[in-house]
Amino acid sequence: MEPITGEAFEKWAKDHDWLRMSERAAPTGKQYIYLTPAGNVAIAMYDLKGTFIGVGQPVPVPMAPGANPGGRLGFGR
Repeated sequence: MEPITGEAFEKWAKDHDWLRMSERAAPTGKQYIYLTPAGNVAIAMYDLKGTFIGVGQPVPVPMAPGANPGGRLGFGR
């Protein structure tokens, strides 16, 4: 089986109604955040050369009880 290219994944995501929410540069390449039709968040990862690495879901970071990292409402600063 051939590796999946970035173009093939982008076409697949579009064909399956995945909505690209954002793009972010990372030390190892780029990450694109998608929202699936089921309402799940998925991250597509690419290396520095633009080669598609894979897709995963974000992992929640445990926090201390009572911690409020995002200000009064918890929606960022």
